[in-house]
Amino acid sequence: MTHLAVMTEVPPHRVIDVLHRRADVVAVLRAVGVVLERWLPPELPCDDVLAACATPIARWKATRGYTTVDVLSVRPDDADVAALRERYLVEHTHDDAEVRAFVEGEGTFFLHPGRQVLRLHCKRGDLLSLPAGLPHWFDAGDAPCFTAVRLFTRPEGWVAAATGRELARTVPVGPA
Repeated sequence: MTHLAVMTEVPPHRVIDVLHRRADVVAVLRAVGVVLERWLPPELPCDDVLAACATPIARWKATRGYTTVDVLSVRPDDADVAALRERYLVEHTHDDAEVRAFVEGEGTFFLHPGRQVLRLHCKRGDLLSLPAGLPHWFDAGDAPCFTAVRLFTRPEGWVAAATGRELARTVPVGPA
């Protein structure tokens, strides 16, 4: 189940609230410019994902101006899985919106809008769009196993700028 933990920014990062009701999660995210939608493409091998998701991808391209689409698939036995995890565990921003649609598996986004940390656990069928400039990081755990469709307005795709803050190293990853 998709859920959201609202946490303090300052260690020990006390959990203020945990939201499980989708309408409540969507409302809190909307207040900081984040879109969370249900997007349920069929479960298919990675080679078939883009074809299977053609209709929702076309809708997002037409309504939001996205031009570049790719698929990120990560498995626990991938050769560079530890390095990939470290890359996403650094608090960063983008000049572009970050859009992820989970086709399979799950992962947790940590959003840092102002003086709170929002820990959003996403699962298959969730589409998340973070606005440009929102500090955040991502973790899929020690044994990541997910496939996500990614959409970009920039032809170069995923480009991140680290914030230089160590916040991502102090916030607990555990369940909400």
